[in-house]
Amino acid sequence: MQSHSRPLPPPNPTHQRQVFWQVWLPLVVFLLVFLGLCALAILLTSKGSAVASQWAALSTIVVFIPACLGGLFTFLFLGVGIFVTDKAIRGLPGLTYQVQLFSRRLSSIARYYCDRLVSPVINVNGKWSGFASLFKPKKKSTKNQ
Repeated sequence: MQSHSRPLPPPNPTHQRQVFWQVWLPLVVFLLVFLGLCALAILLTSKGSAVASQWAALSTIVVFIPACLGGLFTFLFLGVGIFVTDKAIRGLPGLTYQVQLFSRRLSSIARYYCDRLVSPVINVNGKWSGFASLFKPKKKSTKNQ
């Protein structure tokens, strides 16, 4: 297949500068800081110093506190969801009854106006059928007498 490609517009120098300062530079700085902290953690734990045990205790706390808070928020969210669902289920029968009454009223109104709308057609067809039946021959009875 032959592809018809349009020529690309020339790059905007302002945009290229913004991409460098707003995307690439923060990304590189973050990666360098992260790698530096990883190297520091490796150096401190490899010597078996007291600082390593303090950092281990601190990192354990830093890991477990967000996990516990996340679990607590999930538990509270689940409890609120159960409470709201219970209230909704208790109030649902009355609400659905009101919806049912409204739909019945709406149905009867629609049926009334539809019957009024088609009554001339049904009336004319009914009279024509009655008139046409006068001229039809009677069917013979199939019963054995």
